[in-house]
Amino acid sequence: MPQKPSRLTQLAITTAPVVFVLLWSTGFIGARFGLPYIEPLTFLAVRMIFVVMLMAAIALVTLCVVLLLPAEKTRGIGRDEPAPRAAD
Repeated sequence: MPQKPSRLTQLAITTAPVVFVLLWSTGFIGARFGLPYIEPLTFLAVRMIFVVMLMAAIALVTLCVVLLLPAEKTRGIGRDEPAPRAAD
């Protein structure tokens, strides 16, 4: 029987779509207000820098959680689970 996902995994599954939609939808809003004052490629570069910083922060937090918590609490987060043994 599969194990229930950890709280962190559930949180990631729940918040990932929200973060994606926010990052995606701010492109239009930012372009609408920013393009009269900044070149299009400069705007995209600045926007991508913010996205990279956000994703790096998420990766750093995930890495710290995986390294600091015991293995049984982080099962399924970046760790290979052993294959189930065949019944004799």
